[in-house]
Amino acid sequence: MLKISKIKNTGNIVPIIILIGFLLFAAIYSGSGQDERIIDSLNALLIEAKTDTAKARVLNLIAWELRLVDSELAKKYAYKAVELYKKHGQEVQLGIAYNTLGVAQYLVKNLDSALFYYRKAIDIFEKNGDLTRESSSKMNLAVIYSDRSDYSKAVKYFEEVLGFREKQKDTLQIANLLTNIGNAYNLSGEYRKALEKFLKAIDLYEKIGEKQGLSTAYYNMSALHYYKGSYADAIKYCSWSLNLREEINDQYGIAYSNLLKGVIFEAMQKDEMALDAYNESLHKERELGDKQGIASLLVNISNIYIRQGKAEQALPLSKEALFIAKELGIVKLESTILMNLGDIENNLGDNNDALQYYTQAKILAEKTSDRQELKNALHGMSVICFLLGDIKKAYQYQERYISVKDSLFNEEKTKQLAEMEAKYQNEKQEKEIVLLNKDKQLKEVELQKRKQT
Repeated sequence: MLKISKIKNTGNIVPIIILIGFLLFAAIYSGSGQDERIIDSLNALLIEAKTDTAKARVLNLIAWELRLVDSELAKKYAYKAVELYKKHGQEVQLGIAYNTLGVAQYLVKNLDSALFYYRKAIDIFEKNGDLTRESSSKMNLAVIYSDRSDYSKAVKYFEEVLGFREKQKDTLQIANLLTNIGNAYNLSGEYRKALEKFLKAIDLYEKIGEKQGLSTAYYNMSALHYYKGSYADAIKYCSWSLNLREEINDQYGIAYSNLLKGVIFEAMQKDEMALDAYNESLHKERELGDKQGIASLLVNISNIYIRQGKAEQALPLSKEALFIAKELGIVKLESTILMNLGDIENNLGDNNDALQYYTQAKILAEKTSDRQELKNALHGMSVICFLLGDIKKAYQYQERYISVKDSLFNEEKTKQLAEMEAKYQNEKQEKEIVLLNKDKQLKEVELQKRKQT
């Protein structure tokens, strides 16, 4: 039976902006990549280049400099460099060009192509014993797997790079990688492993006096405690992160730490404190011109107003956020905002507008195969159609809503069972390893005794 009432806010909170170690993207974003004078000079060198080898080298350098300015153009230059290096059989240089091409593909969101070129680069570097460049390309692979939420593979490549950095005794890079690995474990729900990595990273950052890295590690520790529901510890680490970021004048970091503080206060049901933190972050994001950050904060503030029954205050914030999300092409964020606008219009009594927003959210959810958002949109459409007197459509949407809801429930149960089984097997394996080690130690002791007699 459909309940005839105002629709409650679905509780959509924009995901926290997590910094997965401040040098996670070092292999992609290092260097200026924005100095037009350098690009102009390289173009002049390209015109003067007499041999294919010289041309290929300059083409690759131009592609690298262009990657943040015009990623599509960077791809074209990198392709040309690859072809010339292939023609002349210069393997290591070809590997470098493959890596550049992978970076350009990543930046235009062609992730499968980026993976393909990174792997080709790694094969070449591995074959030629170039461990430094191999680790750089593996770092880039880890970036993609992190983006895809494939955290086990991300950890695998982070660990491989960590092994290389440990041999170099590069303390800063070791700490950065430990932070990256910890955050991958954090996002996959393996909090014990995450905590272990974060604490090691914090110890190293403190030893070398690296405040930027330390502020990031504190931030991620805060996120870990937030996920665990340990809000007092989450606020403590978030405050430490914010204080450090203010000390080193990290403007983006200040905005992110205030955002996280707002999310934690909201989880603690301290709405006014959450609003204060969100507004601090929003003010900073507007100064920085970070449109995605602005949109995220507008949604979070709007969510609180919806929950407080202040739909009139939520409406302009959500409309501004929707405009930004469309401008940036962030479909998931756009879908979330459309759902919020449906809730707002419903609570304001404008059911026709509410239905339009829910319908748009449904279309986006189907397009992106986001069944959680699809479930929410179908529920909203069902209730609004009932309120508008279209009983037939109301029940059609209700039936589909129940079907999607049941499917999600069954999937979640299956996932939980699989996780429980995996946890059992891991614990069993760890116990077996402990027993084997004890047995080995006993045998070694017995062997020493025999030698002594």
